[in-house]
Amino acid sequence: MNDTIKCDNITYFATFPAFFTPWKSVTNMPPKKPRKVPCDLQGNTTSAYDDAIRMSHAMATMMATGSTRIGFLMSPDHDVFCLDFDNVRDPRTGDVVPWAMSIINKFPDAMIEISVSGEGLHLWGRCDKSRLTRKPKDAFVNGGMKVEFF
Repeated sequence: MNDTIKCDNITYFATFPAFFTPWKSVTNMPPKKPRKVPCDLQGNTTSAYDDAIRMSHAMATMMATGSTRIGFLMSPDHDVFCLDFDNVRDPRTGDVVPWAMSIINKFPDAMIEISVSGEGLHLWGRCDKSRLTRKPKDAFVNGGMKVEFF
């Protein structure tokens, strides 16, 4: 099933609006996984709602050094959506559970990236958000595996 996963995020994300930001991982108390926290150009923690940290994918890519990574800020101000699949991928084999693949295969023009943990996937696409019937952050759970809509 690995051959269906598209990971050319540089080409795909370059078409997105300038809603990218650098982020860093902040450790939580176990067993919680680390949080992704937006940061400014100096690496200081900031708010995702700070317009000053929004930048193009190219600019954010230049900022991503060391432990700083690139994040995309979800907003009603653009047409981008994300389906966040948790615990659906075996990081050793790359195999994805069938129910998640059945959803992913319904979006042939979307870009899929592997999550930081290696056990999840993010499906990125574009849509007319005015036609959506579900609210962002809705979650669907299937036996410990979860998909969230942003």
